[in-house]
Amino acid sequence: PADFGVNVTVVPDTVGTTGKGSIQVAMVNSSFGFGGYTFALNTGATGSTFNNLAAGTYTITVSDRIGCKQD
Repeated sequence: PADFGVNVTVVPDTVGTTGKGSIQVAMVNSSFGFGGYTFALNTGATGSTFNNLAAGTYTITVSDRIGCKQD
């Protein structure tokens, strides 16, 4: 299957422990999947912008309206 086309913008937490980092997610190729895309961070947060993140490794799962998912 084809990959969802996603653009991810990361603003790092330059101090590492202040929780000032952020991630923004946007679809750039919506010809795959079935619309109604949602984004979930491995912290449990959902949306297209994730703020107040400490330095670390995060996984974003993209889901379409029929439940197809990709990390």
